[in-house]
Amino acid sequence: MKNTVKKILALVFVVAMVCTLAVPAFAADETIPVKVTVIDIDGKVTNYDVAALKLSDANVKEAIEAATTRVAFKSGKVTTVDGVSALTNPADKTQTNPYETSSWTVAVNGKIVSENLSTAAVAKNDKIVVYWADTTLGTILPQMDTSAIAEGIVSFYYYTAAGEKKVLKDATVVIPGVENKLVSDGKFVTDEKGQIWLAPEYLDEAATFAVESVDIADLKAKDKNETDEQKYFNANLSRNIEDGALEGAKITVKGDLYNTAGATGDMTVVYVLVAAAAIITLGAVVVLKKKSAKAL
Repeated sequence: MKNTVKKILALVFVVAMVCTLAVPAFAADETIPVKVTVIDIDGKVTNYDVAALKLSDANVKEAIEAATTRVAFKSGKVTTVDGVSALTNPADKTQTNPYETSSWTVAVNGKIVSENLSTAAVAKNDKIVVYWADTTLGTILPQMDTSAIAEGIVSFYYYTAAGEKKVLKDATVVIPGVENKLVSDGKFVTDEKGQIWLAPEYLDEAATFAVESVDIADLKAKDKNETDEQKYFNANLSRNIEDGALEGAKITVKGDLYNTAGATGDMTVVYVLVAAAAIITLGAVVVLKKKSAKAL
């Protein structure tokens, strides 16, 4: 009997070891979905769905390469998109940027990746954006948060190169199909918190709204003294924001949100009454136990 038990335990041990060794192999074969957006130097947007990026290759460079061959790399950085260098002047492609401060920038979930793209990890459902940016022009990549849509609130923000989150104030957000006394032509302006507010009438029924554009005021032109730097700057005053990744972004309303909020308030009263009843019942039980104890 003892030998039989030992044999069974030994077999179990061997099976456990085999399973342990097999785990890395299974993990290596696992795949994850990611989204890649490429915005060319003229602002044209192309979205790619990478449905099955292998975990063994799950870094930003591999994700972009799995999506498209339009992007070229060197030393873990993007060098060209469609063969166009980042130092090309968007306003006149026969010229270059005299400041030499522009680059093909890569962001993951809105945060700029400054490290080697081959070592920058990605996770399931990450959103990768390749876009042209210039630190002289202060190009930002706006982001949208709809987590508070039940209250009619949509928030806009961006990340600095250092990864600091900033609210996007005084931005014009165009959402076609939204018209009321406060908004005309679907144009909203974000407040000091970077927020816009959809009126209750747009939250009563299930609907989906799409963002058409997100803009901030163009830069002010510098004095025109004909230097190459100032010509370049003045020709690219609108490149202080890149909203391509938000074009067509969906705002989904499930409907009846305000009625749901009202029902929640009514249920709160019920919860209070139930809790009160429970406390009264508990008190009665305690009293009865005390009386029983005295009687004994």
